[in-house]
Amino acid sequence: MNKYEHGGNIWVKNNPQEWLDFSANINPYGPPQVIKQIIQNKINQINAYPEPLARLARVELARYLNVDFNEVLLTSGGISAMELVIRTIKPQHSLIIQPGFVEYERLSSIYSTSFENIVAFTEKGYSVNIANIENKLKKADLLFLCHPSNPVGLTLNENTLQQLFTLCEQNNVTLVLDEAFIHYCIEKTKVSQINSFNNLIIVGSLTKIYSIPGIRAGYIVANKHILKRIEQQYLPWSVNIFAQEIVKALNLPQIKQFEQISVKKNAKAKALMVKELTKLGFKVYNSLTNYLLLQTTQLGLTSSQINHGLINYKVMVRDCSNFVGLNNNYIRVAVKKIEQNNYLINSLKEVIKCGTYFDTPKQS
Repeated sequence: MNKYEHGGNIWVKNNPQEWLDFSANINPYGPPQVIKQIIQNKINQINAYPEPLARLARVELARYLNVDFNEVLLTSGGISAMELVIRTIKPQHSLIIQPGFVEYERLSSIYSTSFENIVAFTEKGYSVNIANIENKLKKADLLFLCHPSNPVGLTLNENTLQQLFTLCEQNNVTLVLDEAFIHYCIEKTKVSQINSFNNLIIVGSLTKIYSIPGIRAGYIVANKHILKRIEQQYLPWSVNIFAQEIVKALNLPQIKQFEQISVKKNAKAKALMVKELTKLGFKVYNSLTNYLLLQTTQLGLTSSQINHGLINYKVMVRDCSNFVGLNNNYIRVAVKKIEQNNYLINSLKEVIKCGTYFDTPKQS
């Protein structure tokens, strides 16, 4: 698998609309109707430039996140937020807590930043050795942490996280906290701490919870001093007209209700999914999010063998072999609607029956 390959690339398949994609963690209940209506209403305005700095949308985003206007920026997706941070901070050496979003490494390479990976995942769970990190922070100027982790689906325990915040502050290390999936465990967000730690930057995404990956909407939250520096690097017309209009609607009651209902439905579907996947023989790791990390070792199958077998059922799961700290004995599956999850489980059951018969990829 390519080092920087992602889930969600159904476009390489024949008749992609026929495939059930469990490799991308997108809310299966969206987009909400109000967002679809916004897009329809704005379709005749695509012959006009969007507002250059998205200031009107930024007002509503600040209200949505409960921060001041000068503490938040709207970006074209989470990855654009990260790129903007790196371009501003210009780190010489970064630490990356792994496994995490593979683009942390690529962004470091693009901006000629050396980096070191710190693996926080073992078969027993997700944690870091603070003493080990403390020594490494003395030589770093930026640290990436996926919160909750993707693909593990967990956060570091609160005590460890606060120690990490303090150590980064003491060593003048910028901590970039990636909260792309925080809507599924909103009580874990650290947005309220941006003024407690001078070097804390939070990046987030609206793509996952609202099911709008094709629109691209993300954000950066930081104290006003850091954000002012980042804003100086912000290019005009960075965020398209659809994304800006959607963000202006974030505080509507129906949007908030959609989010709450989606999280509840996800929890119910996930619990059923964990039970059935465990019965099949997978080791299923606890998750706070809308995806599950599965270990395949007990089945005697690799991630690529499972994906090859699923071709017959037009199903994709995320091969985790290109995540640092994982290997080809791990896959990640999105939590979708119960009937879709059942189709995945039944398909996996058939693949497991056939075993290594699926060693050789079949044409998709």
